[in-house]
Amino acid sequence: MDHLIGRFRWIEDEEAWMGIRPAWQRLLDSDPRHSAFLSWEWLSVWWRHFGAERRLRILVGEDAAGTVRAILPLQVARPRRLGLASPAVWQLLGADSVACSDHLGLIAEPGLSVAARHAMALELGRALPPSAALCLSDLAPDDPLLTALRTWASARERPYTDMAGPICPVLTLPESWEALLADLSANFRSQVRSSLRRASEKQGWALHSIEDGDEVREAMQLLVRLNRQRLRSKGIRSSLEQPAMAAFLKEVAPVLVESGRAWLDALTWRGRGVALALHLVQGDTVSYYQGGFDVELSEYRPATVLFAAVMQRAIAQGYRRFDFLRGAEAYKYRWGAQAQPSAGLCMPPVAWLSRRLYALEHLRPQAWLRQLWRHSWRGAAVALAVVGSVYDGA
Repeated sequence: MDHLIGRFRWIEDEEAWMGIRPAWQRLLDSDPRHSAFLSWEWLSVWWRHFGAERRLRILVGEDAAGTVRAILPLQVARPRRLGLASPAVWQLLGADSVACSDHLGLIAEPGLSVAARHAMALELGRALPPSAALCLSDLAPDDPLLTALRTWASARERPYTDMAGPICPVLTLPESWEALLADLSANFRSQVRSSLRRASEKQGWALHSIEDGDEVREAMQLLVRLNRQRLRSKGIRSSLEQPAMAAFLKEVAPVLVESGRAWLDALTWRGRGVALALHLVQGDTVSYYQGGFDVELSEYRPATVLFAAVMQRAIAQGYRRFDFLRGAEAYKYRWGAQAQPSAGLCMPPVAWLSRRLYALEHLRPQAWLRQLWRHSWRGAAVALAVVGSVYDGA
């Protein structure tokens, strides 16, 4: 059915946001292409952990009868540099944090027309203040939201820049596990089979799906520890070394598992956890988000065993895609994943002072000095205003 948008409203506080939760859940589950990063469970916990310096801006589109047909979750960030508030930046809710939310965008029923999707984008453009920037990321390259915003900006001669986003390797799941194995290289197929055989032959190995809330919380402590240890052994700093990220993951995992939007699986040996993985589940897709394994038992390839078990489960339950999410690590492509690009768009402010401050903030130091020199007294005036504000606020 081709739904139309008859009116718009903006939500700017958490109480009003809570009021549209039923409509949010309905729209999310209506289209298998929506990602788990758009779920209420993910974004509400994300907001508690990362929303302190941001403001909600959620655009709701309704039909003539008042039924919610589309939701565009946004936030407004106001970065501070040198103690000063920079120009506001409108972003998609969930973007720009260590938690790395992928596949963001509009939440709508499949029947929402392209014209209605464009109307949502035009309402966003209308509401965007001249002093604010708009930076949307983690969208599909062909997202109608991007197309509509480009059209809107061009008609008003408002500059914008297209941005390339992170690559998310995605594996299309076949009808059977044997068909998946047949598509692997001969060498990797042999490794997978050998790893599964060794795990089955070695006494004390077991696979578990963890669903109880208390057990999930306990297992997440172990996942964080194993993840940190493995990456330290490779000389890499894990995102879970950051207390904010670790705290977020430990809270969001039980919420997602309880709601059925995540799987937490563990591989144990004689009761000792040697590999854990958190997968997000939404629509027709299972997405690998975080994991860790015991480096002391790496010769048994516990990560390979766990991936194989989760993929077999996904195939058996009818899921069509396995998304490895952002990052082009080689192991993802060994499983047969194909690179899926993402895109974004950035519009700087158009108000005179905000535009120049925004431009200066995004220049390298050498270019920043050249820009001041090139603009002569205007650049000097901006610099003096900035320095004066710093001293006034000290």
